[in-house]
Formats: sequence, structure tokens, C-alpha cells
Amino acid sequence: MYADSSNGDYRQTSDLQTPVISSTGPHCTLIFWYHMSGFTVGTLQVLLRHKNITHVVWYQTGNQGNRWRRAEVFLGLSNDFQVVFRAKRGISYMGDVVIDDVSFQDCSPVLPSNQPCTSEQFACANGHCIPHHNLCDFINHCGDNSDENPFICKGFSGRCNFEFDLCSWRQCRHDNFDWLIKAGSTPTVGTGPSSDHTLRDPSGHYLYLESSFPQAVGDTARVTGPLLSKRSSQCK
Repeated sequence: MYADSSNGDYRQTSDLQTPVISSTGPHCTLIFWYHMSGFTVGTLQVLLRHKNITHVVWYQTGNQGNRWRRAEVFLGLSNDFQVVFRAKRGISYMGDVVIDDVSFQDCSPVLPSNQPCTSEQFACANGHCIPHHNLCDFINHCGDNSDENPFICKGFSGRCNFEFDLCSWRQCRHDNFDWLIKAGSTPTVGTGPSSDHTLRDPSGHYLYLESSFPQAVGDTARVTGPLLSKRSSQCK
């Protein structure tokens, strides 16, 4: 499937969208291959549309060479949404946007169980059972976010989604510049995400490095985590 840049004007768009997807599982991932070659290739975006709200979750801009490239977009657990591929034309006809082999992996919704949770499982507030190792990993495995409850996750040292601050992490005073908390796209076009990983929308925050001026080659920025008194064999 391709968007022919011989048609349309600069920055005009062409959308290809799925039907409404009623429900997905916590590990749902969109996988596709794309080809963007030419002097004036525009932009390819993947957007999620829920009711009247649409936001970008992945994008690529400009000439990516005469080769196919693989892309993965984490969707996670969602309900009643559409996936939209949007091609945005460049300044001339020299650069089509092409996609192929689109698939959805691990997208089956979580099914409720009639059996009680075992000792190796966490009992979600909605009655679902999930493995204990899925607790507090910033993925909504339960479907009601009870596995990401702040009171449960309080004991997970070093855990932080950077929505409000650095949590237990600290800026190093002996480096050249600092890590920054940001929501939405990064200031330099084409160098960062359009949304965070936690909320997966432009309102969510993440930690990033701004490598533009006045930063120079070899400059470093460090954040240090809390002191871990002992290390579990299952630490990751």
C-alpha cells in the first residue's frame, strides 16, 4: 500500500484506518514494514483515534534509504479505538510513502477466570489473575490498573514514570548538563517521541536529553538512582 506523492500538494495527507477495535490485551503490538525513499519524502505517522480524540504514537520523517524497515508500536490494553496510518506529502513528487505486512501481535483481550488466583498470582480488583512478575511494570495487565496501584508499587525501589518529578532519582552535580522532564514532542523535530510510554498520549511525561546547542560533543548528563541495599536474584 502506498501514498503516491505525484498527487496532492505540500503537507497534504492521506489516511488509511482500521475499523473500530473493540478490545486488546496488555501486550498488544502493531508491527509493520515501511519504505520511504526519495529526495523529498514527507512523513509517515501512526495515530490512535478514540471517539473524537486522535494522537500520534509513532512517526518517521524524510528519506530513510532504498530499503524496507520494520516498525513496532506498542498499543497495550485499549478499547473502542482505531489505528490510523497517515502519510504527509513532502515538497515535491520525489518520495512515495509505502507500508506492507501490517500485523497485530499478542492482542487477545484478557479473559476472566472462574478459578481462584494461585499463590504465584496477583488477584486484580476486577477478579483477573496475573503473574506476580507483571506487577508495577507500567503496563495495565489487569485491565483496571489495579496492578499499577501506587500503594502496591510503593516498595519497588527506583520505580518512576516521571509524571511529576524524578521520584527517588537525582541529578548529578558533577556532569555538564541535566536530564529534562518533557510532555509531548521534543523541541527538535524528528528526534524524539510524540508521547510518553506510560499514558501513551501527549499529556504524559518522560525523561530526555536535549543534545542541541549549547551541548557539545563529549558532554555528559547523569541521574543516579536510590541505594539498593541488597539485590534479588530476580532483579531486572
